[in-house]
Amino acid sequence: MILVGILLVSCQNKNTSVTEDLKLEFEKVAKEFQQNYIEGSDHCKYIIRSVDKEAQISEIQFGQPKVLISYEQLAEFCPQLSKKIVVDMTSEQRLLTPSLGYDYVRMTYLRESHGDTVQRISSRIWKVTKGTWKIIQIDNSLSKVCDD
Repeated sequence: MILVGILLVSCQNKNTSVTEDLKLEFEKVAKEFQQNYIEGSDHCKYIIRSVDKEAQISEIQFGQPKVLISYEQLAEFCPQLSKKIVVDMTSEQRLLTPSLGYDYVRMTYLRESHGDTVQRISSRIWKVTKGTWKIIQIDNSLSKVCDD
């Protein structure tokens, strides 16, 4: 009976251990998504494919109330996504389990269309679904840094 318990614990630890290779893989996926987002609408297919169809998406823009966004709305808006001229960016990726990760990005960029500078803070929860990393939750916050 003790042996069965040790084997169960051992198997659970193997299934939940986060290896350096898994961390690097997740970091690469999250950073690739961010780069595609920065590049804008030319990368819509990649952006939309990275988001789970049941994802919970919310955004607060410039002090307005939080807005919930559906996957369909995201897909509809994506072709209007402009390329970002990034001035500053900080990001962090954390692999919580072999199939669950957290991605945080704080990015300051110029919006040529509005003539201002914006800070966007994004936190994303990623999960492996059918062998592929998918975003299952996105929370965004946008605020003006300054008007040009």
